[in-house]
Amino acid sequence: LEFHAKNLVLALGARPAISNLPGEQLNGVFNYQSFVEMLDYEPGNTVVVVGGGRTAIEYGCFFNATGRRTIIVARHQVMPMLKDAESRTYALQMMVEQGMEFWENAELIHIQGDGMGKVQAASIQTPQGLMNVDTDFVFMALGGRANSELVAKTIDLDLDDKGFIKVNRRMQTSIPAIYAVGDVTGPPMEMFKARKEGVCAAKNIMGKVSEYRAIDYPDFMHTHYEVS
Repeated sequence: LEFHAKNLVLALGARPAISNLPGEQLNGVFNYQSFVEMLDYEPGNTVVVVGGGRTAIEYGCFFNATGRRTIIVARHQVMPMLKDAESRTYALQMMVEQGMEFWENAELIHIQGDGMGKVQAASIQTPQGLMNVDTDFVFMALGGRANSELVAKTIDLDLDDKGFIKVNRRMQTSIPAIYAVGDVTGPPMEMFKARKEGVCAAKNIMGKVSEYRAIDYPDFMHTHYEVS
């Protein structure tokens, strides 16, 4: 089928990033998408969360609230989005008091199986040396990747180095008649941001000048209630 239109809106979304680590295909390794769709067992007492950003912290707090030992494994400093040192220190203190563990400057290097296709342990390189953690649940929170590959093959749009579609304040891409909204334009990957971008694009298409830029609005991150 062939359609003709004056404008095109790309709302292609994004998907969880993967690392291709040894053992990542084992049953018991999840991300924010597969966790909802595929979890079919009650995880054991220890959860390993890989990543230090919003997704890692928010899901880590949830796992911790279920009473499980929760280890956050981050290559660098966790919560880099908190630029204010006092706020970051307070948030970390509250989460540590709740029992969460933060292994910064550490890296998951191998996920070990039990011989039957299920996660049994995680090998983590830390500044203190190699640590093996017994666990049947590893949560990968490595960010998102834009679903822009297909459109990039057919339309010559400007993308950033992570594949997100670049837009201006009116949600126009490098081709003015083509707009992009939501996760495909990059973080924050939140419903409120996608909704506002969609409304902005629609207004401009209908002839009413409208501008939106996520960085101009307060961001948020849910940890424990003391900090949320």
